[in-house]
Amino acid sequence: LLDVADPGAGVRSLSQGIGAAAGIVEKVQQDADDVAIGEKLVEFERRSRKKLMGEQLEKIDAAFEGTDRLPGFLETRGEAASKTSGDVLKAVQADVDELSGGLTPRQRKAFLERVRVAQMGIEQKVDGHVVQQLQVAKADLLKAAKSEVKRAIGDNPRDPMIDGKSYMVEQMVAKDATSPEARDAAVADWMGEVAQTQIVSMLKAGDTADAEALFKEKRHLLGDSADDIAKAIADARKSDKTDDLDTQAFQPCHCRRGGRAQRIGHRQHAQRPSLARHGDDAARRLLKGLD
Repeated sequence: LLDVADPGAGVRSLSQGIGAAAGIVEKVQQDADDVAIGEKLVEFERRSRKKLMGEQLEKIDAAFEGTDRLPGFLETRGEAASKTSGDVLKAVQADVDELSGGLTPRQRKAFLERVRVAQMGIEQKVDGHVVQQLQVAKADLLKAAKSEVKRAIGDNPRDPMIDGKSYMVEQMVAKDATSPEARDAAVADWMGEVAQTQIVSMLKAGDTADAEALFKEKRHLLGDSADDIAKAIADARKSDKTDDLDTQAFQPCHCRRGGRAQRIGHRQHAQRPSLARHGDDAARRLLKGLD
């Protein structure tokens, strides 16, 4: 019954009841939205984690794939990271499009706002990995180029192609420098490596004179290795002179064929190592000391 003393009380009571019911409906709807959006975000994170970190496969899938694990993007190395980064980001966006497709307009709007934050984090990880792996690829390329120069020197330390190959490495080293001073120092270090490798190769071949001449020309590039290299050259040069003296002192005496001097000369001369042997010993000592 209506209170005749306050005829508006019933209307207010009815309005409050309707408002409470509407609030409940809104709360239920909000909870439903949160659940739907949360499920989509969890699924997005799961898929993204697989793309970045890799995936351990179940036995059935492993048998089909031929491996028990699929690697993720963050496991790619070198230039491959740069080449595949675009595909990863496209696949991430495809997941966003697919997962948002089954949501209501209100849910979709909220999902896209929240998932965008996660996407930005993924993009940062992908970009950071690409930059890092490009540096790795450049370092590997530089290492391979240096090895090729040293291999060529080992084959022939006077090969005219060595200068061109070495200059290519100089350009690579200079390009990576962060300042003019760092560039000059890096180039000088490389030129010292080349000179040292040439000197050692010459010593191995027994070309002591050429090794010494190159050493005098390039000593300013050899840094802390200069003293060890000088000693190796001195040892090789001393052995060279000893060989010459022994050869002259113990030449067979034609005026006393079959005499004692001839027999001693033959025996002791045969016991002297060759020049190349001495050079090789000096080079080995040098390499052992500089490793």
